[in-house]
Amino acid sequence: MIKPRSPKGHILLLEAEQDLTSALHALLAERGFGVRAVATTAQALQNLHEAALDLILIGSSTPQAQANAFCRRVKATDSPTAPPVVVLSDTAEPDTIRELVEAGATDVLVQPFGEELYLARLEVHLELAAMRNE
Repeated sequence: MIKPRSPKGHILLLEAEQDLTSALHALLAERGFGVRAVATTAQALQNLHEAALDLILIGSSTPQAQANAFCRRVKATDSPTAPPVVVLSDTAEPDTIRELVEAGATDVLVQPFGEELYLARLEVHLELAAMRNE
């Protein structure tokens, strides 16, 4: 279950690799974000409907086809309050990024990236989502 609201927002982290999950979770929690980690898209979809989320972060170990399908499912909710979806990617291939954005990803962060840039981009998407939902 997601803990009480975090002042910086709640992030659903979809990441299958435990080491990456631990590292991302620690970084985000250290910066004041509430984090709920799941390993599969099925778990993420369940949480999408059961929890108040401010942002969804898809880790780089999620296969692109699954990330695309998940983004399409979130986009298909057609809800103005649907959380932004940010995808971490190991590739800077324009076609890959275009497909993710067309599927419904709000942003794609290509690795490697600096910790501060990563956090700043997440915070911008959280702020924009909050303004849209007012």
